[in-house]
Amino acid sequence: MKPAAEIARLRQGLYRFFAGALAPPQPERLGELVAAAEYLEAMDLSGYAFYREWRALASLLESDLTVMDLAAEHVRLFASGTNGVLCPPIESYYRSHGRREAIADVVAAVEQDYRDLGLITIGSSDPPDHLVTQLEIMSTLCARESASRLMQLEVEATDLLDAEARFLHRHLTGWLPDLRARVHAAGPSDFYAALVDAVHAYVTHDRDLIAGLRRWSGATA
Repeated sequence: MKPAAEIARLRQGLYRFFAGALAPPQPERLGELVAAAEYLEAMDLSGYAFYREWRALASLLESDLTVMDLAAEHVRLFASGTNGVLCPPIESYYRSHGRREAIADVVAAVEQDYRDLGLITIGSSDPPDHLVTQLEIMSTLCARESASRLMQLEVEATDLLDAEARFLHRHLTGWLPDLRARVHAAGPSDFYAALVDAVHAYVTHDRDLIAGLRRWSGATA
């Protein structure tokens, strides 16, 4: 098994990769995604439960995709159109169950969780409960965990692992399946179909991995 600090660093990279893949396509960003996919693939992901979905996505990035191939589809799925957003990538849409008065409550709860983690969102036009933001939050927590383990601050690392488990439980694992289903119902392109499948598979895997790591470290549920 990889050292715990290395596992956390790999998890950081995967969360950041998925956040970048879900952001609006840009030439520089697409190049970074291709390079990141090659780097992550070299870290031997074949033994992980999400590898099938990961490989399907990585193979598309290895093809001749262009920003023009992705941009219109990204707008169609995730940006505002004449009838609203087809597949809103925001937690409050799914957690509010269509009740406008509940949206503010969900967003306020998300922002409070960020403050509890010592994190704030700055310089982003996305709402605080956007999927890209939440993936970046998980990437940041994993980076902190990796640094703590490298400095042998095991109590701090365990606390961060607990925080990651709570964040996944309170947020991503609760609404990501609904977003995935909605994207597939919209008839997405091969890339975005593979992307939502890979993100969902990875987050599900990471939830289970964290549970195993917490048992191994003696953390309580």
